[in-house]
Amino acid sequence: MPATSFGCSQRRLSVGFVLYLAFSICVGLSAAAAVQTFLGPTSEAQFPKVVFRSLEVACLVSVAGWLWMQRELRWSAWGVTASFSTWGRHLMFGWLAGVAMIGLVAVGLLVAGARELSESLALLPGLLVRGVVVGIAVSLIEEAWFRGGLLTALAAPGLTRRGSAVVISSLFFSSVHFIEPGASGPDGTGSWFSAWDVFAGSFGRFTEPEIAGPAVALFLAGIVLALIRVNTQCIAGCIGLHAGWVTALYAFKRLSVPRSDGSAYFLAAGYDGVVGWFAATVFLAVAFTLLRWRSARESGAEDGH
Repeated sequence: MPATSFGCSQRRLSVGFVLYLAFSICVGLSAAAAVQTFLGPTSEAQFPKVVFRSLEVACLVSVAGWLWMQRELRWSAWGVTASFSTWGRHLMFGWLAGVAMIGLVAVGLLVAGARELSESLALLPGLLVRGVVVGIAVSLIEEAWFRGGLLTALAAPGLTRRGSAVVISSLFFSSVHFIEPGASGPDGTGSWFSAWDVFAGSFGRFTEPEIAGPAVALFLAGIVLALIRVNTQCIAGCIGLHAGWVTALYAFKRLSVPRSDGSAYFLAAGYDGVVGWFAATVFLAVAFTLLRWRSARESGAEDGH
């Protein structure tokens, strides 16, 4: 196929993907309005939750639909086809690595004076147990979406290269953490137009300069998770690592408080008081290590031939 023809095909496919996602968002917003109409008028705070739950379902279905159109709709496309022993090993090592990474961030922030302990460390075991439950629930959903279906959909034949898919999915991962549902209107009736109001009003934080550090950190966290998925062809390690992060964050945020009067406050400001510029350096170091390890493995495979 001539290069010009291939380039045109690539552009058409990319435009088609964008239009397909836009259509999926419209379907999700319409579904939210329909659900709210069925439920009847509610409080102003409830309708935004309906909108974003509907969008989550619509996005999940849209990824499955795109994989089907690209003839990629199989279990391996979601990164779940490893053996039981592999799942167990990857989950455990991933969880331990996640706790260790956030533990390093926690120590760094305490030493730098960005946070200080406010509760007894005797509470740590109980907090870790509760954090495991929260971590597993969050990581199962997010990893199935970001490092499962979405990463494969972006890397489907003809759309992007795998490296581009890693970057784009990580940008999505970082962005969604700063989306906050807007107001639905005083009546809470949830019409189709008010669903769009909620959606349009959810991007206000993107103009705040202080989210730069957390945004970079979460982008690099997405890179780390995506590289694990690419290297292992399975999302088990991603789930374990993500769950470990959430577990440690859950405990650390309840054992300590930010020191807004300290000179190091900027290291963790702008999101949850932990994930910020200091966390970004840790994630960057891990991402660099994974890239070096993958490069060394590929070089070794070539030398073996």
